[in-house]
Amino acid sequence: MNFNVTNYSHKEGHLSYGIGYDEELADWSQDTLGSNIIAFSGHSTGGQWIHTAFGEKYTERLISYEDPPESNNSNFCVGYTGGESRITYRMNISGVDYHACMELMDTTVEGMEAWDEKVWAVSLDPYQPMELTTYDMPEPAGIMFQFWKLPCEGDLNLTGEGSGSVIYLFNESNMRNMESGGYLEFDEHISLPTGEGIRRAMIQPGYYLLVFDTEGAVGPSRMVYEVLYQ
Repeated sequence: MNFNVTNYSHKEGHLSYGIGYDEELADWSQDTLGSNIIAFSGHSTGGQWIHTAFGEKYTERLISYEDPPESNNSNFCVGYTGGESRITYRMNISGVDYHACMELMDTTVEGMEAWDEKVWAVSLDPYQPMELTTYDMPEPAGIMFQFWKLPCEGDLNLTGEGSGSVIYLFNESNMRNMESGGYLEFDEHISLPTGEGIRRAMIQPGYYLLVFDTEGAVGPSRMVYEVLYQ
């Protein structure tokens, strides 16, 4: 399979690439994408028709967060995966200083034009945060993320402990901006980019992605949160 990087912007300028991977692009894409090219893994946010090189396809829209070891790159990722084929037709990736939109343009698989042409039931899996919840990581242990749906306004209390860890809360506006070409952005009023501190804020009804990233932690890390609804 070949992916075409249709749009790639960097803090130093906008670059265009042809079919395949440029060496500079491969520096971060190889670890970031991995097996996601075949079957993107993440939280489902619903079904959507998209235009592809193989015609109109009905896909499942999935969101995820990646922090590949030794890459020092945090990435918010959106994938559009066919319900029948489970092949990812498009990926949007937002990092600290770049954004890439990648589309599947060519494949040796036969019959692609006939796949993913019907609407199918997509099961959403949002979590409604309520009770006091604690996550203790005695050592760097990867990434925990939750896809939230708040039915009404709520007071969020968030506490983080541990040097080198990261706690991000992405709201709907953040996610739309990144999918549309923006770099990595998060709700600055409630997130803890250093992994340490206390945040209290009222958050609105809607969807959120909470990320507890301990890839770069030095020693133990802890995240505690609670949502009190109005």
